[in-house]
Amino acid sequence: MSYKDFPKFFDGSGLAVTRSALGNMLSWRPTTNWKHPWFTTGRYSPVTSAWTAYVTPGMVNGLPPNAALTVATAPNLTLERARANKVDLSVGTAAINAPLTDNPGLPLSFRNIGVDDQTGNAIPAFFEALGVHPGVPYNPDDERNTKVASAPPGNRLLRACDIVVQQPRYALTATTSIGAAAGSNASIIQTLVAEAPASGQVLLIYATDLWTPTVPALDPTTGTYAEPTYDEIQVSTIYLLSAPDAVAGSEPDGSWTQYAQHYCFWNLGWAQDTTLLNIPASNVGFVIALPSGFIAQPLVDTILTEINDAYNEAATILEEHSLAGYFWSMGGCSPITAPTSALGNQVQTFGLNKNAANAVAAALARKAPTPLDPVFPYAVQPFPHQLFSLGSS
Repeated sequence: MSYKDFPKFFDGSGLAVTRSALGNMLSWRPTTNWKHPWFTTGRYSPVTSAWTAYVTPGMVNGLPPNAALTVATAPNLTLERARANKVDLSVGTAAINAPLTDNPGLPLSFRNIGVDDQTGNAIPAFFEALGVHPGVPYNPDDERNTKVASAPPGNRLLRACDIVVQQPRYALTATTSIGAAAGSNASIIQTLVAEAPASGQVLLIYATDLWTPTVPALDPTTGTYAEPTYDEIQVSTIYLLSAPDAVAGSEPDGSWTQYAQHYCFWNLGWAQDTTLLNIPASNVGFVIALPSGFIAQPLVDTILTEINDAYNEAATILEEHSLAGYFWSMGGCSPITAPTSALGNQVQTFGLNKNAANAVAAALARKAPTPLDPVFPYAVQPFPHQLFSLGSS
Protein backbone atom coordinates (compact mmCIF):
# COMPACT_ATOMS: atom_id res chain seq x y z
CA MET A 1 0.00 0.00 0.00
CA SER A 2 1.40 3.39 -1.00
CA TYR A 3 1.49 6.39 1.36
CA LYS A 4 -0.96 7.96 -1.10
CA ASP A 5 -3.56 5.48 0.12
CA PHE A 6 -3.42 6.83 3.68
CA PRO A 7 -6.09 9.39 4.65
CA LYS A 8 -5.04 13.02 4.22
CA PHE A 9 -4.92 15.40 7.16
CA PHE A 10 -5.80 19.08 7.02
CA ASP A 11 -4.85 22.11 9.07
CA GLY A 12 -7.13 22.74 12.01
CA SER A 13 -7.31 24.68 15.24
CA GLY A 14 -4.00 24.19 17.05
CA LEU A 15 -2.76 21.76 14.38
CA ALA A 16 -0.36 22.25 11.46
CA VAL A 17 0.09 19.72 8.63
CA THR A 18 3.31 19.43 6.60
CA ARG A 19 3.15 17.27 3.47
CA SER A 20 6.19 15.50 2.01
CA ALA A 21 7.07 12.52 -0.19
CA LEU A 22 7.08 10.39 2.95
CA GLY A 23 3.59 11.38 4.05
CA ASN A 24 1.95 13.91 6.35
CA MET A 25 3.59 15.33 9.46
CA LEU A 26 1.34 16.68 12.21
CA SER A 27 2.62 19.29 14.65
CA TRP A 28 1.08 21.39 17.38
CA ARG A 29 0.50 25.02 16.52
CA PRO A 30 -0.69 27.64 18.99
CA THR A 31 -3.93 29.29 17.95
CA THR A 32 -2.74 32.67 19.24
CA ASN A 33 0.59 34.24 20.09
CA TRP A 34 1.56 33.92 23.75
CA LYS A 35 1.30 37.19 25.66
CA HIS A 36 3.81 37.54 28.45
CA PRO A 37 2.92 39.17 31.79
CA TRP A 38 2.56 42.95 31.45
CA PHE A 39 1.85 42.67 27.69
CA THR A 40 0.05 45.94 26.93
CA THR A 41 -2.56 46.68 24.28
CA GLY A 42 -4.24 50.00 23.50
CA ARG A 43 -7.89 50.22 22.44
CA TYR A 44 -9.92 53.15 21.17
CA SER A 45 -13.57 53.63 22.13
CA PRO A 46 -15.69 55.58 19.63
CA VAL A 47 -18.29 55.99 22.40
CA THR A 48 -16.00 57.88 24.78
CA SER A 49 -13.58 59.09 22.07
CA ALA A 50 -10.70 57.97 24.30
CA TRP A 51 -7.90 55.40 24.37
CA THR A 52 -7.49 52.88 27.17
CA ALA A 53 -4.79 50.28 27.86
CA TYR A 54 -5.28 46.64 28.78
CA VAL A 55 -2.46 44.73 30.45
CA THR A 56 -2.01 40.96 30.56
CA PRO A 57 -1.99 40.23 34.32
CA GLY A 58 1.42 40.27 35.94
CA MET A 59 2.04 39.63 39.63
CA VAL A 60 4.16 41.26 42.33
CA ASN A 61 4.93 38.78 45.10
CA GLY A 62 2.07 36.69 43.78
CA LEU A 63 -0.51 39.50 43.90
CA PRO A 64 -2.07 41.41 40.98
CA PRO A 65 -1.81 45.24 40.99
CA ASN A 66 -5.01 47.25 41.18
CA ALA A 67 -6.26 49.91 38.78
CA ALA A 68 -7.78 52.89 40.58
CA LEU A 69 -11.00 53.45 38.64
CA THR A 70 -14.53 54.68 39.22
CA VAL A 71 -17.71 52.65 39.49
CA ALA A 72 -18.68 53.87 36.00
CA THR A 73 -15.45 52.59 34.41
CA ALA A 74 -14.77 49.44 36.45
CA PRO A 75 -15.07 46.01 34.78
CA ASN A 76 -18.08 43.78 35.49
CA LEU A 77 -16.06 41.26 37.52
CA THR A 78 -15.01 44.01 39.93
CA LEU A 79 -18.57 45.30 40.27
CA GLU A 80 -19.99 41.82 40.84
CA ARG A 81 -17.48 41.21 43.64
CA ALA A 82 -18.32 44.59 45.17
CA ARG A 83 -22.05 43.83 45.11
CA ALA A 84 -21.43 40.51 46.81
CA ASN A 85 -19.56 42.42 49.54
CA LYS A 86 -22.47 44.88 49.92
CA VAL A 87 -20.51 47.84 48.55
CA ASP A 88 -22.61 50.85 47.56
CA LEU A 89 -22.30 51.28 43.78
CA SER A 90 -24.98 53.93 43.34
CA VAL A 91 -22.52 56.77 42.69
CA GLY A 92 -20.81 56.36 39.32
CA THR A 93 -17.90 58.63 40.26
CA ALA A 94 -17.08 56.73 43.45
CA ALA A 95 -13.57 55.28 43.55
CA ILE A 96 -13.04 51.52 43.30
CA ASN A 97 -9.95 49.35 42.86
CA ALA A 98 -10.03 46.77 40.06
CA PRO A 99 -7.38 43.99 40.21
CA LEU A 100 -5.49 43.42 37.00
CA THR A 101 -6.95 39.90 36.80
CA ASP A 102 -10.37 41.53 36.16
CA ASN A 103 -8.99 43.03 32.91
CA PRO A 104 -9.56 46.71 33.75
CA GLY A 105 -9.00 49.42 31.17
CA LEU A 106 -6.44 52.05 32.17
CA PRO A 107 -7.37 55.58 31.01
CA LEU A 108 -4.53 57.10 28.99
CA SER A 109 -3.09 60.59 28.70
CA PHE A 110 -0.35 61.28 26.19
CA ARG A 111 2.78 63.32 25.65
CA ASN A 112 3.58 64.67 22.19
CA ILE A 113 6.67 63.42 20.38
CA GLY A 114 7.89 64.85 17.10
CA VAL A 115 7.07 67.98 15.18
CA ASP A 116 4.39 69.25 17.61
CA ASP A 117 6.44 68.56 20.74
CA GLN A 118 7.70 71.66 22.55
CA THR A 119 9.46 69.84 25.41
CA GLY A 120 12.22 67.95 23.58
CA ASN A 121 11.05 64.33 23.94
CA ALA A 122 13.35 62.00 22.02
CA ILE A 123 11.98 60.10 19.02
CA PRO A 124 12.68 56.33 19.15
CA ALA A 125 14.53 55.08 16.07
CA PHE A 126 11.63 52.71 15.39
CA PHE A 127 9.32 55.66 14.70
CA GLU A 128 11.87 57.79 12.89
CA ALA A 129 11.97 55.01 10.29
CA LEU A 130 8.17 55.21 10.03
CA GLY A 131 8.13 58.94 9.24
CA VAL A 132 8.09 60.82 12.58
CA HIS A 133 10.21 63.97 12.32
CA PRO A 134 11.50 66.15 15.17
CA GLY A 135 10.12 69.57 15.83
CA VAL A 136 12.25 72.47 14.60
CA PRO A 137 11.95 75.74 16.57
CA TYR A 138 10.01 78.30 14.59
CA ASN A 139 12.47 80.98 15.73
CA PRO A 140 15.42 79.65 17.76
CA ASP A 141 16.32 83.14 18.97
CA ASP A 142 12.85 83.88 20.36
CA GLU A 143 12.57 82.48 23.89
CA ARG A 144 8.86 83.24 23.88
CA ASN A 145 8.26 81.06 20.85
CA THR A 146 5.27 78.72 21.20
CA LYS A 147 4.60 78.15 17.49
CA VAL A 148 4.84 74.70 15.96
CA ALA A 149 7.29 74.11 13.13
CA SER A 150 6.04 73.30 9.66
CA ALA A 151 5.89 69.54 9.14
CA PRO A 152 7.68 68.01 6.15
CA PRO A 153 5.52 66.17 3.58
CA GLY A 154 4.38 62.77 4.79
CA ASN A 155 5.20 63.54 8.41
CA ARG A 156 3.47 61.46 11.07
CA LEU A 157 2.60 62.49 14.61
CA LEU A 158 3.46 60.40 17.66
CA ARG A 159 1.94 60.18 21.14
CA ALA A 160 3.18 58.16 24.13
CA CYS A 161 1.94 57.07 27.55
CA ASP A 162 3.81 55.10 30.25
CA ILE A 163 2.39 52.22 32.32
CA VAL A 164 3.78 51.98 35.87
CA VAL A 165 3.44 49.58 38.81
CA GLN A 166 3.50 51.11 42.31
CA GLN A 167 4.36 49.02 45.39
CA PRO A 168 3.60 50.48 48.88
CA ARG A 169 6.46 50.48 51.38
CA TYR A 170 7.85 52.06 54.52
CA ALA A 171 9.72 55.27 53.75
CA LEU A 172 12.61 57.03 55.43
CA THR A 173 11.98 60.61 56.50
CA ALA A 174 14.19 62.95 58.47
CA THR A 175 14.28 66.30 60.15
CA THR A 176 17.45 68.22 60.86
CA SER A 177 17.47 70.85 63.56
CA ILE A 178 20.07 73.35 64.73
CA GLY A 179 20.35 73.70 68.47
CA ALA A 180 21.11 76.85 70.40
CA ALA A 181 24.52 78.25 69.61
CA ALA A 182 27.17 77.97 72.33
CA GLY A 183 29.82 80.52 71.54
CA SER A 184 30.78 79.95 67.91
CA ASN A 185 29.40 76.39 67.82
CA ALA A 186 25.94 75.00 67.11
CA SER A 187 24.56 71.50 67.59
CA ILE A 188 23.02 69.95 64.46
CA ILE A 189 20.74 67.00 65.18
CA GLN A 190 19.25 64.67 62.55
CA THR A 191 16.29 62.47 63.51
CA LEU A 192 15.13 59.62 61.30
CA VAL A 193 11.58 58.32 61.13
CA ALA A 194 10.13 55.34 59.26
CA GLU A 195 6.81 56.41 57.78
CA ALA A 196 4.24 53.70 57.08
CA PRO A 197 2.15 53.66 53.87
CA ALA A 198 -1.11 55.56 54.12
CA SER A 199 -4.19 53.68 55.19
CA GLY A 200 -5.77 52.10 52.13
CA GLN A 201 -2.60 52.41 50.01
CA VAL A 202 -2.45 49.29 47.82
CA LEU A 203 -0.40 47.76 45.03
CA LEU A 204 -1.32 49.82 41.94
CA ILE A 205 -0.90 49.94 38.19
CA TYR A 206 -1.55 53.24 36.44
CA ALA A 207 -0.92 55.19 33.24
CA THR A 208 0.79 58.58 33.02
CA ASP A 209 1.82 60.75 30.09
CA LEU A 210 5.48 60.74 31.21
CA TRP A 211 6.82 58.74 34.13
CA THR A 212 9.74 60.22 36.03
CA PRO A 213 11.23 58.29 38.97
CA THR A 214 10.91 60.08 42.29
CA VAL A 215 14.33 60.97 43.72
CA PRO A 216 14.13 62.29 47.30
CA ALA A 217 16.60 64.94 48.38
CA LEU A 218 17.59 66.72 51.57
CA ASP A 219 16.15 70.24 51.58
CA PRO A 220 19.11 72.52 52.37
CA THR A 221 16.82 75.31 53.62
CA THR A 222 14.73 73.27 56.08
CA GLY A 223 16.84 70.17 56.65
CA THR A 224 13.88 67.88 55.90
CA TYR A 225 14.03 64.69 53.86
CA ALA A 226 11.18 62.46 52.76
CA GLU A 227 11.12 59.32 50.62
CA PRO A 228 7.85 58.34 48.93
CA THR A 229 5.90 55.57 50.66
CA TYR A 230 6.13 53.46 47.52
CA ASP A 231 8.51 52.00 44.95
CA GLU A 232 7.71 52.14 41.23
CA ILE A 233 8.77 50.32 38.09
CA GLN A 234 7.79 51.07 34.49
CA VAL A 235 6.41 48.01 32.73
CA SER A 236 5.57 49.40 29.28
CA THR A 237 4.95 52.40 27.02
CA ILE A 238 2.00 52.74 24.65
CA TYR A 239 2.67 54.67 21.43
CA LEU A 240 0.07 56.00 18.99
CA LEU A 241 1.13 56.79 15.43
CA SER A 242 -0.91 58.97 13.09
CA ALA A 243 -1.42 58.61 9.37
CA PRO A 244 0.93 60.65 7.13
CA ASP A 245 0.31 64.41 6.93
CA ALA A 246 -1.81 64.59 10.09
CA VAL A 247 -2.42 68.12 11.37
CA ALA A 248 0.01 69.07 14.15
CA GLY A 249 -1.67 69.07 17.52
CA SER A 250 -4.35 66.57 16.51
CA GLU A 251 -5.84 64.36 19.22
CA PRO A 252 -5.40 60.61 18.57
CA ASP A 253 -8.56 58.84 17.42
CA GLY A 254 -9.39 55.40 16.07
CA SER A 255 -7.43 56.00 12.85
CA TRP A 256 -4.12 56.06 14.75
CA THR A 257 -2.05 52.88 15.02
CA GLN A 258 -1.01 51.65 18.46
CA TYR A 259 2.36 50.12 19.36
CA ALA A 260 3.74 48.94 22.69
CA GLN A 261 7.26 48.80 24.07
CA HIS A 262 7.77 46.55 27.10
CA TYR A 263 10.32 46.70 29.90
CA CYS A 264 9.00 43.82 32.03
CA PHE A 265 8.20 40.34 30.74
CA TRP A 266 7.78 38.16 33.83
CA ASN A 267 6.08 38.23 37.21
CA LEU A 268 7.95 40.33 39.76
CA GLY A 269 9.30 39.91 43.24
CA TRP A 270 9.78 42.86 45.59
CA ALA A 271 11.36 43.38 49.01
CA GLN A 272 12.90 46.14 51.09
CA ASP A 273 15.61 46.25 53.73
CA THR A 274 13.72 46.18 57.02
CA THR A 275 16.74 45.77 59.28
CA LEU A 276 16.30 49.36 60.51
CA LEU A 277 12.64 48.84 61.32
CA ASN A 278 11.25 47.99 64.73
CA ILE A 279 7.59 48.03 63.79
CA PRO A 280 5.33 48.72 66.79
CA ALA A 281 1.94 47.10 67.27
CA SER A 282 0.20 50.27 66.06
CA ASN A 283 1.94 49.88 62.69
CA VAL A 284 2.54 53.63 62.31
CA GLY A 285 5.58 55.79 61.76
CA PHE A 286 8.10 55.89 64.60
CA VAL A 287 11.64 57.04 65.42
CA ILE A 288 14.12 54.29 64.48
CA ALA A 289 16.14 52.94 67.41
CA LEU A 290 19.79 53.17 66.28
CA PRO A 291 23.07 52.46 68.09
CA SER A 292 24.23 55.10 70.53
CA GLY A 293 26.17 57.90 68.87
CA PHE A 294 24.73 57.18 65.41
CA ILE A 295 22.27 59.13 63.26
CA ALA A 296 19.66 59.85 65.93
CA GLN A 297 22.34 61.49 68.12
CA PRO A 298 23.92 64.87 67.33
CA LEU A 299 25.26 64.45 63.84
CA VAL A 300 28.08 66.93 64.10
CA ASP A 301 29.19 69.90 66.16
CA THR A 302 30.51 72.56 63.88
CA ILE A 303 30.92 76.27 63.63
CA LEU A 304 28.04 78.08 62.02
CA THR A 305 29.96 78.81 58.82
CA GLU A 306 30.27 75.04 58.17
CA ILE A 307 26.58 74.18 58.42
CA ASN A 308 26.40 73.42 54.69
CA ASP A 309 29.06 70.75 55.11
CA ALA A 310 27.00 69.22 57.89
CA TYR A 311 23.95 69.08 55.63
CA ASN A 312 26.01 67.37 52.93
CA GLU A 313 27.11 64.77 55.44
CA ALA A 314 23.50 64.30 56.52
CA ALA A 315 22.45 63.73 52.92
CA THR A 316 25.15 61.08 52.50
CA ILE A 317 23.97 59.21 55.59
CA LEU A 318 20.37 59.31 54.37
CA GLU A 319 21.32 57.97 50.97
CA GLU A 320 23.23 55.08 52.54
CA HIS A 321 20.28 54.14 54.78
CA SER A 322 17.40 54.49 52.36
CA LEU A 323 14.42 52.16 52.84
CA ALA A 324 13.82 51.93 49.08
CA GLY A 325 12.96 48.39 48.00
CA TYR A 326 14.02 46.23 45.06
CA PHE A 327 12.11 44.65 42.19
CA TRP A 328 13.40 41.50 40.51
CA SER A 329 12.27 38.62 38.34
CA MET A 330 13.68 35.43 36.89
CA GLY A 331 13.91 37.24 33.56
CA GLY A 332 12.91 40.53 31.93
CA CYS A 333 12.69 44.02 33.42
CA SER A 334 15.75 45.41 31.68
CA PRO A 335 16.52 48.11 29.14
CA ILE A 336 15.41 47.15 25.67
CA THR A 337 18.11 45.74 23.40
CA ALA A 338 17.39 45.12 19.75
CA PRO A 339 17.96 41.57 18.48
CA THR A 340 21.02 41.07 16.30
CA SER A 341 18.84 39.82 13.45
CA ALA A 342 15.13 39.47 12.91
CA LEU A 343 15.48 38.40 9.29
CA GLY A 344 16.13 34.68 9.69
CA ASN A 345 12.84 33.44 8.26
CA GLN A 346 13.05 35.60 5.16
CA VAL A 347 16.68 34.65 4.43
CA GLN A 348 16.10 30.93 4.81
CA THR A 349 13.68 30.87 1.88
CA PHE A 350 16.64 31.28 -0.50
CA GLY A 351 18.24 27.95 0.53
CA LEU A 352 21.89 27.64 -0.51
CA ASN A 353 21.95 30.77 -2.65
CA LYS A 354 23.93 32.85 -0.15
CA ASN A 355 24.37 35.83 -2.47
CA ALA A 356 20.63 36.16 -2.95
CA ALA A 357 20.04 35.67 0.75
CA ASN A 358 22.56 38.34 1.72
CA ALA A 359 21.12 40.79 -0.80
CA VAL A 360 17.60 40.31 0.55
CA ALA A 361 18.83 40.59 4.14
CA ALA A 362 20.58 43.87 3.39
CA ALA A 363 17.48 45.27 1.66
CA LEU A 364 15.24 44.27 4.56
CA ALA A 365 17.66 45.73 7.08
CA ARG A 366 17.53 49.09 5.30
CA LYS A 367 13.73 49.14 5.44
CA ALA A 368 13.02 47.47 8.79
CA PRO A 369 12.99 49.82 11.80
CA THR A 370 14.73 48.81 15.02
CA PRO A 371 12.26 46.59 16.93
CA LEU A 372 10.65 48.04 20.05
CA ASP A 373 10.85 44.75 21.96
CA PRO A 374 13.63 42.16 22.14
CA VAL A 375 13.13 38.61 20.95
CA PHE A 376 12.68 35.71 23.36
CA PRO A 377 14.44 34.85 25.64
CA TYR A 378 14.35 38.22 27.30
CA ALA A 379 17.19 39.82 29.25
CA VAL A 380 17.55 39.03 32.93
CA GLN A 381 16.86 41.21 35.97
CA PRO A 382 18.74 39.34 38.72
CA PHE A 383 17.81 39.00 42.36
CA PRO A 384 19.25 42.04 44.22
CA HIS A 385 22.34 40.85 46.08
CA GLN A 386 21.80 43.56 48.72
CA LEU A 387 19.01 41.44 50.21
CA PHE A 388 21.33 38.52 50.94
CA SER A 389 22.85 40.43 53.85
CA LEU A 390 19.56 41.17 55.64
CA GLY A 391 19.61 40.16 59.24
CA SER A 392 23.39 39.75 59.39
CA SER A 393 25.41 41.62 61.94
